[in-house]
Amino acid sequence: MPRLLIFVLGFMVLFASELRAIGDDWLFDPFDADRLSWGDRRFIQMALSMNGDYVGMLDGDWGGSSQSALEVYANRELSSGYASYIDVGALVLGVIGRVSDEGWDYSYNRTLDISMLTPAGKTTPPKTSSSGNFVDFSMIGESLGYSLTIGDTSFTARLHEYTLEQISGRGEPYTVRKPRLVITSGETAAGKGFYTRSDWRKNGWVTVMLSADTQDRVLVTLVAGSIRNGRTPPLMFEPDGELVRIVRATVSALEESERKGDVPLPAAPDPNVASRKEPATDDGPRGSGTGFVVGENGEVLSNAHVVRGCAAITVDGLPATVRTSNDDFDLALIDTGSPRPDFATFAPGLAPLNSDVTVIGYPLSGLLGGLNVTRGAVSSLTGIGGDATRMQISAPVQPGNSGGPVVNARGAVVGVVVSKLDAQYLASKIGDIPQNVNFAIRGEIAKLFLSMHGVEPSIAVEEQALPPEELAARMKKVTTFIECH
Repeated sequence: MPRLLIFVLGFMVLFASELRAIGDDWLFDPFDADRLSWGDRRFIQMALSMNGDYVGMLDGDWGGSSQSALEVYANRELSSGYASYIDVGALVLGVIGRVSDEGWDYSYNRTLDISMLTPAGKTTPPKTSSSGNFVDFSMIGESLGYSLTIGDTSFTARLHEYTLEQISGRGEPYTVRKPRLVITSGETAAGKGFYTRSDWRKNGWVTVMLSADTQDRVLVTLVAGSIRNGRTPPLMFEPDGELVRIVRATVSALEESERKGDVPLPAAPDPNVASRKEPATDDGPRGSGTGFVVGENGEVLSNAHVVRGCAAITVDGLPATVRTSNDDFDLALIDTGSPRPDFATFAPGLAPLNSDVTVIGYPLSGLLGGLNVTRGAVSSLTGIGGDATRMQISAPVQPGNSGGPVVNARGAVVGVVVSKLDAQYLASKIGDIPQNVNFAIRGEIAKLFLSMHGVEPSIAVEEQALPPEELAARMKKVTTFIECH
């Protein structure tokens, strides 16, 4: 069940409307926050803030801004038209893996008598600044930074003046000026987020300063909304509360849909588009494709159409067997029987639009005869006709690339190559030849498939981007050549 909780959001995004016939009817009633406890409401606010939909205090008080944020999430992610209980279940399931993996919870600083959210599982040890005035720490692998201090009125005023200087030239800053509370926040011209908050306490002004680069500004908003004077209860569900009931019912609906096979998945792509299929002969393989190692026991992930109709398959020249395949996902899990010291890791989240990606595979094996590496970007978050199981990439792919990994700049898998547009066919229909319109199965779908079939996907914790040469060398160790006999 834990693996399903982490990866089930992919199903929720795609098929929420079909679940109505399977799940409890109340799951589709309009969400009523009054039925939930304070702790449950605060957790939902945190999830909305983590998604970038909610800007406000994580105080458990459900007002208009909290409800509006939930409706924005529901309309964007699930197109439900209104915020229902199953939307809340999807929201929670979508962040619970990240909250657990990164260790997000409230931490209490006894000296300053203040609490705030920190990713305990990915936080650097606190260090005293060279001036001796600040305690600094940051989030490993992200740009979120914390600085804590205490000082007199003059010192505190200079901190807020500094913040105003940093954010000048990028819109109006957000400021609060009260006798016992001062807040200054905004963005630099480059889009970096700054937030400074000072609370008057009996020993002076306690100040928290937060900063993050453009891609992590949502984390500044998340932490800023969590700051509390004194201790605050841990971030957790109410035991056996309404939110637990919502999540359980959502998961049950998904499990029932999977068991009954009632959820319609998009049709698999043309198997002859991006894989190399050739007429069968008595003296050689009839097709080839790519795969990559996903488990320490040597399990390999590839496309279902790469191994469809094969009397036998080999992986890197050695016999292998197909454990399971799914034509709807167009994914196949292959057992090689040979434990491997190196295997691929998956990115913890979705690949952002326009992010850099690299494709590794064995295209045109009869012609090129070796591993091939190409680079591009995520050009669309969906496939043809809005297919949410796919994403579009600009990295060139050729016959034989099918089943190969698509990785981000850190070398973590964000997709599995599946197809390319048939340029000749489209040219005959529209009079133009499309360039670099290729598709990959989204990484979340691949993780879900593996989880459902006994392979726990390894989640990457790489802190920074890899040099291109190092990325290629690392992926060469885990990318495999598959032949269909």
